[in-house]
Amino acid sequence: MTARRGRAKPLEARPRPPHLERDRASRSVFVLGAGRLGSALAAGLAAAGWEVETWTRSARRVVAAGARQRRGALPDRIDADLVLLTVPDRVIPVMAQLLADSGRIPPRRVVAHCAGAVGLDALAPLRELGAEVGSIHPLAAVSRGTDLAGHAAALDGSPAALRLLRRVARDVGLTPISIAADRRAAYHAAASLAANGLVSLADLAVEVLVDAGVPRARALDALVPLMESALRGLGARGLPDALTGPVSRADVPVVSAHLEALAGTAALEAYRVLALRAVSLAREQGADADGLDRISALLSRPARRRRR
Repeated sequence: MTARRGRAKPLEARPRPPHLERDRASRSVFVLGAGRLGSALAAGLAAAGWEVETWTRSARRVVAAGARQRRGALPDRIDADLVLLTVPDRVIPVMAQLLADSGRIPPRRVVAHCAGAVGLDALAPLRELGAEVGSIHPLAAVSRGTDLAGHAAALDGSPAALRLLRRVARDVGLTPISIAADRRAAYHAAASLAANGLVSLADLAVEVLVDAGVPRARALDALVPLMESALRGLGARGLPDALTGPVSRADVPVVSAHLEALAGTAALEAYRVLALRAVSLAREQGADADGLDRISALLSRPARRRRR
């Protein structure tokens, strides 16, 4: 039997380096593009005592508590210790070039973007003018009012940029993780699977539940508590022990009935892929090997047409 992976351990903040222990002076940050993520970072830093200024094109955006907000034209000079670009990924190189061409940012300031899949080359025009460049990407599905404390964040950058970004992470309550530059796309794909994939999976499950006779208006409300309980189990028991359900019990008849019920639906292929992954987890749990072999065979058969 494969060795168990053990319980999930809560993320713990790394010990602060001596230079951060000494660096207790107030810091300033200019958040360029105060959408959901920008507002969450602005709110967290303002609560930690930072001097926070935000800029957004939208006149309807709510100012983060404790932050000063600009609208309209960018200021001629941005004197903040840190400039955070929380604009869409495709806009980062454009904004970096604009800031470089306009000379708005004095040399040696730290400029960081907040995109998970974008490398530091997007900030090259600013780096060439003497800026310290970096990135900070919180692993969080951010909505209005999201508290980032307790989440992880991928950091990258020059030594000077990393020193300041580690302080950002500490002050907001994020736990830093390191991702190699050539693995950022894989890192971001993992984040998308865990967050966006969960939403897509919920949409498929809603469709199947509606097909089973549950009113669409009630289907999601019925599924969200189930998904939340599964996530709590994942946090408490880790992998593979959080797996429950028919595959974990090697219950061949139930899996066969699922495949029959899903025949001809959009959810069938997703069920097959996820159930095959569940078979691997169930083997780690020590479930009946013969039953799991039969389930694997069922999942690998060509799909049947749905009965009318």
